Amino acid sequence: MAEKCEGMMTALITPTTLDDFRQLVRYQVAYGIHGLLPCGTTGQSPTLSWNEHEALISDAVKIADGKVPVIAGAGSNNPVEGIEATKHAADIGAYATLHVTGYYNCPSQQGFADYFEKVAKAAPGCKVIIYNIPGRGHPIIRHEVVVGLCSEFPNIIGTKDATGGKSNDHPEYKEDGSYWKALRKEAKAGYNFDKHRFKIISGDDPATLKMMSNPEIEGVGAISVWSNIFPRAYSDMARLALEGNYDEAGKIDKALADLNKVVGIKDNTGYFVQIGKNQVWVPRDTYRNPESVQRTAYELGMISSPDLRSPMGFLFESEWVEQVGSILYKLYDGKYDIDPDYLFGPIKDFFNPEPSIDKRLWEYRHVK
Repeated sequence: MAEKCEGMMTALITPTTLDDFRQLVRYQVAYGIHGLLPCGTTGQSPTLSWNEHEALISDAVKIADGKVPVIAGAGSNNPVEGIEATKHAADIGAYATLHVTGYYNCPSQQGFADYFEKVAKAAPGCKVIIYNIPGRGHPIIRHEVVVGLCSEFPNIIGTKDATGGKSNDHPEYKEDGSYWKALRKEAKAGYNFDKHRFKIISGDDPATLKMMSNPEIEGVGAISVWSNIFPRAYSDMARLALEGNYDEAGKIDKALADLNKVVGIKDNTGYFVQIGKNQVWVPRDTYRNPESVQRTAYELGMISSPDLRSPMGFLFESEWVEQVGSILYKLYDGKYDIDPDYLFGPIKDFFNPEPSIDKRLWEYRHVK
């Protein structure tokens, strides 16, 4: 059994209805997930009102009922909002909060430190996780600052990392994995923190096993996107890695590697963008998380609508079929070295989709 905020935790999507959201939470708990994150970026947090934040987090806490910890998405580029969200999460029983901050503001390192000091002091009994994701529009948070915050404020327990392990803006982080290694080295040498006191949590599905199996990094799990769909497989992979069984974990990771690559989708074929009554041609585009995973949940009959909130939700069905549906069909057809029923059986049993998954995926069989 993983310690809290270790193992595989799902960054929950936010469907269009609360009933769909509640069913997804029940599904995650039923199939062994180690933690739940409502209202993160995968949950379209930038488009949610704070009232919606509070309702979704409250529902997740009630349904989880202490079986798994709930990590509430509470980040903001405004510390006043981050403080209020943290207090609310603590009041309703969330175990921890996750904070992405600094987007658009692009603060200095002192600015990051100031934000997390305010948040940590706002609810000392609630754990805090620093989310480092420069791809969402802020500088990398240096390893000295991340670990220093953990030392100063005991309720700051680690970082969810989506840096890719390196940064071309910092000479010391140019090598693959160098930033992750710097985090662990700082935690050990500077503060004598083990991997449980200072947690490094993967924020990218493809990087999870790499981070967990490297003794210089000692990642303790992931906050995953694709575990929305396959919680049993992803939680088993993380559990095996925590047990040191990297060979068996690697088999699951390898089978799901192609799926992990399509959290975001690149379109290089071009299409017409509708602007009022007119159209303009664009030669390429990128559809970012949660476009692909939320459409997957819909296509598999797990939620009732594929819609996302503007400005998300404009992924063409044809593009999804070509890049994601084709992988799902191959997984279902046994083309990868993993039991299809192990993956899709939980969806069939829990959601009983109609039409069946067989019929839904059959149309993708000819896609290369």
